[in-house]
Amino acid sequence: MNSTATALSYPLLLSPPPASPVITAVTSAKLDGTYTIGEQISITITFDQAVDVTGIPQLTLETGTIDRVIDYVAGSGSNTLTFNYTVQTGDSSTDLDYHDVAALTLNGGTIKLSGDTTDADLTLATPGTANSLGANKALAINTSIPVINSIAISSATGIQNNSLNAGDVVFITVTMSENTTATGTPQLSMNIGGTTVNAGYSSGSGSTALVFSYTITAGINDSNGISIASNSVNLNGGGLNSALGNAADLSHTAVTDNSNYLVDTSKPATPAAPTLDMASDSGVSSSDGKTNISTPTFTGNTEAFATVTLYDTGGAVILGTTTADSSGNWSITVTQDPATVLPLAGTHSVSVRAVDGAGNISDASGNTSITIDTTAPALAQAITLSDTALKIGDTATITIKFTEAVNNFTTADLNVPNGRITGLTSANGGITWTGTLTPNANVTNTSNVVRLDNTGVYDVAGNAGTGSSNSPNYSIDTVRPTLASAITISDTALKIGDTATVTLVFSEAIVGFTVADLTATNGTLSNLTTGDGGVTWTARLTPAVNASNNSNVITLDYTGINDLSGNAGTGSATSGNYSVDTLRPTATVVVANNNLTSASTSLVTFTFNEAISGFSNANLTVANGSLTAVTSGNGGIIWTATLTPASGVVAANNVITLNYSGVSDNAGNAATGSTNSNNYAINAGVNLAPTDIRLSASVITQSAADNTVVGTLTATDPNPGDTASYSLVTGNGAND
Repeated sequence: MNSTATALSYPLLLSPPPASPVITAVTSAKLDGTYTIGEQISITITFDQAVDVTGIPQLTLETGTIDRVIDYVAGSGSNTLTFNYTVQTGDSSTDLDYHDVAALTLNGGTIKLSGDTTDADLTLATPGTANSLGANKALAINTSIPVINSIAISSATGIQNNSLNAGDVVFITVTMSENTTATGTPQLSMNIGGTTVNAGYSSGSGSTALVFSYTITAGINDSNGISIASNSVNLNGGGLNSALGNAADLSHTAVTDNSNYLVDTSKPATPAAPTLDMASDSGVSSSDGKTNISTPTFTGNTEAFATVTLYDTGGAVILGTTTADSSGNWSITVTQDPATVLPLAGTHSVSVRAVDGAGNISDASGNTSITIDTTAPALAQAITLSDTALKIGDTATITIKFTEAVNNFTTADLNVPNGRITGLTSANGGITWTGTLTPNANVTNTSNVVRLDNTGVYDVAGNAGTGSSNSPNYSIDTVRPTLASAITISDTALKIGDTATVTLVFSEAIVGFTVADLTATNGTLSNLTTGDGGVTWTARLTPAVNASNNSNVITLDYTGINDLSGNAGTGSATSGNYSVDTLRPTATVVVANNNLTSASTSLVTFTFNEAISGFSNANLTVANGSLTAVTSGNGGIIWTATLTPASGVVAANNVITLNYSGVSDNAGNAATGSTNSNNYAINAGVNLAPTDIRLSASVITQSAADNTVVGTLTATDPNPGDTASYSLVTGNGAND
């Protein structure tokens, strides 16, 4: 069955979505004004419709360095939401407002149209414009707290020379960063010489300068100055707050020792004994208190700025007063002795007392003894010498005694002619001095004195001596005796029978001289004498017998002689040369051919020991022959002649005899006696039989070997040069 469908239409009516709630204003119930740490400010955000809130939405405020984020606390179901802000340290704002137009955040929660799901529009008015917190309210945030900018000791009553004494009041100013109100009696602790004291609040509340004060009490001292440790301000049950009531931060740095505020409630330390100023100490020692300055200056050290009084005689006489400087150093020059109204003289015992700026008086110092001596040193007696006649090897002790001990005395203060002084010392503190005087070498001088220059000598107070002083005279002889001229010999060619005079002239008179001090080669010395006191000496020189030497000297040994001072000579001296010839001439006579025939001749040689004169054939005796005239070809030493034997003579023993009479050498020494030649034989051509035939052995050993020597056969042949022969003859029995 066919059917037809019929479409039906109905109209659809749609409602418009609800509008999102929007913020119309941000404000606070707090009165306009300034708020500080810990105060709570409720801030409300008003929507144009009621809203429902889930979670904890947040609002960010502009609070300075740290922007505070505050939480939602109430208002869901209404059009006003409340956020609470507690002011915290460091927050700051001159007109409190939220941070920006997006400062409201859901923080995971929701803000919707009440009873609906429509989200609220969280956009805020621009800060500072209409409907903003800043435009609606004048809320200032000030969380600053007063802090201590500085602490300083600002003044004091009764202070003298930067020192406080008991009863003086010291004021300390604490400078705050802002006006600060003081309540009660806050305190400030200070360190005075290791003791902690509390200064109480005095004045300045409501300003930045809070003044504390402390009255110095006896028994505390601080030589470095009052100091304040860090964080020394305490409330002591009171308060120090800003105008808004913020408690001040009392922390601060330490205040180091303030040398402008020393504390001295004790008498000054006992000063050291006064010191004689170096410029006033003319003496050789800086510690003996001796000077020649009669207006001496004394120095010392005590408490800074203390008044120093110098006393004499155990504190009974005031010599001067001064004020110590900032280091406590003081100096007083004494211009006169109050008792005599004259410059000081003699010995004094001085001391000091110090009075500090607060009037505290020290105990007296120890005493310093000084002696003022203006008298120059001088000799107490004449200079002495232990020996005034000095020779080689001698020394003398010089003794110099002064009226007082002296210093700076050296050999440079002594002029010592022809000598030197060593080992200058004193065994009694400088009064008596001794030294060793040693003469110079090779000096002869009878007039010498040691001169002392007194101006180079000082006593212990520094007074110099004046003028000069001399020792007694002393003589010096340190020259050894020597010959003044060469030794002379009156005859320098001595022969037999001669003597010579030897003369020795010395540089000075000598003693101890004997012939033992003289040596004469090939001679002897005798009769040593002097005729002028020991300067000139003579002796006799006698040549030695049978001596012949052309080189001879006399040697003087100086070591055996002394001069009159006792100086011994040294070394030796020699004379000029002299010759000695005390040998008589002698000769040898040699016949060259000692076997002459009537037809032969022989050379005869006469050899003398030296050249001679006066020799002729008249001095010769020739056996069985004759000689030609003797001649010499070498100045008279060797003479020759020819021997001719007598004809027809046969004689085995012949000699030529030399008679020395009339013969002398060149020195004049005469020969004596005679001498013979060697033997010579003369024959007339006859060969004479040998004689005196001998065999040294008379027994021959039986069976002796061939060529065995059985003995020596000897004979005398009158004919020299002959040839001899021999033979054995048959004997009888065992004998041949």
